[in-house]
Amino acid sequence: MLTEEIPPEAFLEGPPPDDLLLQRTLGTVRAERSRAVRRRGRLAAATTATLIAATLAGGVFLGQDLGSSGPRLFAGGTASGPRMSVQMTSTDGGVHLVATVSGIADGEKCWLVVHTKDGRAITAGSWLSHDQSVTLPVSAMVSGDDVSGVSVVSADKHPLVTAHATA
Repeated sequence: MLTEEIPPEAFLEGPPPDDLLLQRTLGTVRAERSRAVRRRGRLAAATTATLIAATLAGGVFLGQDLGSSGPRLFAGGTASGPRMSVQMTSTDGGVHLVATVSGIADGEKCWLVVHTKDGRAITAGSWLSHDQSVTLPVSAMVSGDDVSGVSVVSADKHPLVTAHATA
């Protein structure tokens, strides 16, 4: 009784052997799908190539604007032992300094000060010294062309060591 309600086509295994319409439809669907996959692949490759080219062009453009002289070096020391070396790089908003200071008495409160050609003193960083050397990455809002020197001063504003530009 249940089998009387099911149409006889449901009992067939697979499509009828001479159904050309079904074969053409399946072929069209497969061809459209493969075209879509290739199109997406080409679009992804073009996008990737464009991003790589833009990144390289941006790097070249930014690399040209870093300044003709590159980083400037400052060095100094005293007879009593404190020594300092500073690498200064100009940035859009000022300068970036990496100062390495050694030989300052343990527990001394220190300030790193950038001196300008017109006599200004700009505090760029501070720390409490210890027996070993310290490396400070700091920034100051001053033009790289205006910097005449860098020094470390104590809490009472007494200079401990001063570094001047090296040749």
